Amino acid sequence: MAIMSGEDNIGDTKAEPSVGTSSGSHCSGQRAGEKLAGDAIYESEKSGKMDKPEAVAADGEQEKKKRGIFSKYKKGQAKEKTPVVSLLQLYRFADKLDKVLLGIGMVAACASGVAMPLMTVIFSDLTGEFLSFNFTGGMESEANRQTLDSETRRYCWYFLALGLATWVVAMVQKLVWGIASERIGKRVRETFYKSILRQEIGWFDGLST
Repeated sequence: MAIMSGEDNIGDTKAEPSVGTSSGSHCSGQRAGEKLAGDAIYESEKSGKMDKPEAVAADGEQEKKKRGIFSKYKKGQAKEKTPVVSLLQLYRFADKLDKVLLGIGMVAACASGVAMPLMTVIFSDLTGEFLSFNFTGGMESEANRQTLDSETRRYCWYFLALGLATWVVAMVQKLVWGIASERIGKRVRETFYKSILRQEIGWFDGLST
């Protein structure tokens, strides 16, 4: 009985694993794995295979700059051509009254544009009167003072008339062009609505709303 118990004890001793030995081997294996991973990262950084985030972002910005405003178009992708309408076709819905209104507005626009150069001419003449006043004696002569006063008043009236005329022609331009555009737009909408009503019922099935 003693011999059997001794053998059992020996078997039990061999069956039980050593805790210290297993934990030590586990730690050493983990350290070896970490060392290998660190060596691999070091080698990849050294060889340039691993890109840093800053380098990747810089490459992306350079690529965007290279593509520029055409970045939304892919290579080899054809651009959609927009149909071009001629100048005469823009006003094909305008009747005689609309064309007259457009002509009046064009003349008024030209007159409004002439106002600025004309004001420069008037201002230069007024400056000439001041220069002539200084060269002919200035304030010492009563006749010079009266001449300067009368000429200054005259040019002030010129400026006032020019301002009123510019306001009138600008209002006429906006008014007649606005009326003509509303009339043409109304006629275009009516024509479009009539053309829709003339379509077959199957034409509406192919439209996406």
